[in-house]
Parts: sequence; C-alpha cells; structure tokens
Amino acid sequence: MNRAQKIAWSCLITVSISLILSIIAVVIFYLIFGMPKALWGFALMSIGLPGGFGLMGIGGLGVFSQLIFKKGQGKVRFDERDQLFYMRAWFLGYCASYLFFVIVCMTTWFIYGPKGTISVNVLPLTVMGGFMTLMLAHSVAILAQYGWTNKGEKS
Repeated sequence: MNRAQKIAWSCLITVSISLILSIIAVVIFYLIFGMPKALWGFALMSIGLPGGFGLMGIGGLGVFSQLIFKKGQGKVRFDERDQLFYMRAWFLGYCASYLFFVIVCMTTWFIYGPKGTISVNVLPLTVMGGFMTLMLAHSVAILAQYGWTNKGEKS
C-alpha cells in the first residue's frame, strides 16, 4: 500500500468516525435538550459538553496523516500515474462538494421559500459539510483508482 492510499484510508476513517459520532450526539442531545441546543450546544458548553457538531473536529485529525505517513527516501515517490489519480480525485471531490452545496441551498430554499429566513449559524455548518464531502469523495476516489487493498506492491 503506497503513501497516497494510507493517507486516503486515514482521512476516510477519521471523517467517517466524526460524522457518525456527531449524528449520535445530535440525536442524544435532541432527546435531552431539544433541537437548537443539540446542534450547537452553547448552553451545553457551560457544563463541559460540546454540541453535536462539536465532534466534527475529529475529522480534522485526518490532516495529520500527511505528517504520520512520511515520504519514502531514495525511490520514486510520485509519478505521472499518481499525478493523474490525484487530479481525478480532486476533480471528483470538488464536484461532490459543489453538488452538496447546491443540494443544501436548494433544499433550504424549498423548505423556507423565497420570503423565508434562516439563521446565520447554518452557514458554518454548510461549509463544514462541504469540506467533509470533499475529503470523503477525494479519499474514496484515490482508493478506487489504486484499488481498495494492497495488491502486492511494497512501500
């Protein structure tokens, strides 16, 4: 398994764990405190609990995989094939994040209508969701192009 696959697996695992934990926390906090506090948890922070979306920070740990999986010494680390895989993966990731933004904006518009208003607290959540979508799509595209498992190559 090469470095790009290890980084992709790391990002995929950390982002998935943060999404699952955030959804579980929002459901639990919704049952206990109600909806606005379940999402942002400003009142919950006073007693030491983050809101449901406070657990999305775990997904940021995937960034450290660049430091954990260091570049190998002495051999070719990144060739034309790898560059093509990265370009395709970033393109797919940005397409997926754009699709996420369109779906969120149009769904909000359909729910609230042209004269409705939303809280500005929704905007950071939308940006965070777009970033998570980008990272998930990029990681899945890298793994799909290389193959999901180690196929005998040494790294």
